[in-house]
Amino acid sequence: MVENLHREHRSSKLHKWLRAPDTSVNFARGQGLRYKDTGLWFLTDSKFQAWKSGQRQHLWLHGIPGCGKSVLCSTAIEHLNEKQGSASSGIVLGFFFDFTDSSKSSLDQLLRSLLEQLYIRSRPVLELLHSESVKTMRHPTTKLLSSTFFAMSRKSIESIQIVIDALDECKTRTELLVWIQELVKAEGTDRIQLLVSSRKEEDIGRALYSCLTEYDSISIQGQAVDADIKAYVHGMIRSENGFQRWSARTDVLDEIETELMKKAGGM
Repeated sequence: MVENLHREHRSSKLHKWLRAPDTSVNFARGQGLRYKDTGLWFLTDSKFQAWKSGQRQHLWLHGIPGCGKSVLCSTAIEHLNEKQGSASSGIVLGFFFDFTDSSKSSLDQLLRSLLEQLYIRSRPVLELLHSESVKTMRHPTTKLLSSTFFAMSRKSIESIQIVIDALDECKTRTELLVWIQELVKAEGTDRIQLLVSSRKEEDIGRALYSCLTEYDSISIQGQAVDADIKAYVHGMIRSENGFQRWSARTDVLDEIETELMKKAGGM
């Protein structure tokens, strides 16, 4: 009982010191935006299936603005969490970069979040960093946070599946891309599986393709995505109050649906 109280007190102090951003809001937002049964094309995609099973170590999901990358990332996290407890399950970590939230816009904040999520599985390493920081009265540098993350991940006997959304919304993008390259190439990180999403911007593509191949990427486009958009549009125009007056005119609703699909353009 006393030991549990001490552990809780220690954890509380560490969480306050680490000041990790809360990305559960972004996860919930993504889940809220997901329309029923959409995104299944991604979960059943052979590349995602290979990544999930560990046959493929890293994966880059890319697409135009507004095409649903964040929704797919939250869908992937939920799907992976549902596997928890199975023989093939591992540790699932998630982070959403967000240009509208200054607490979720840098590599430093990403690392703080990953460390907090890993803490429950690997306490001693992070507690040592906390102790040293308190003694020296200095906050840890991004470099120190990174080395601590690598140390904690190497101690894990389970696979670590990390989902990071919206690389293009990170304000320290160059630093972030260098870190991803280090993670992919570093020794002793074979248990880490990384899934990232972003727009397909030149610097991001150049950095990722320096350590991945084109087979390690999925483009959000094509018939599967169009089917998701169609399902969403179909459901919305038949349930929204603004279209109720046309409920008896299926021909009109079909025409509206067709026009909206033409203008959607993969978004």
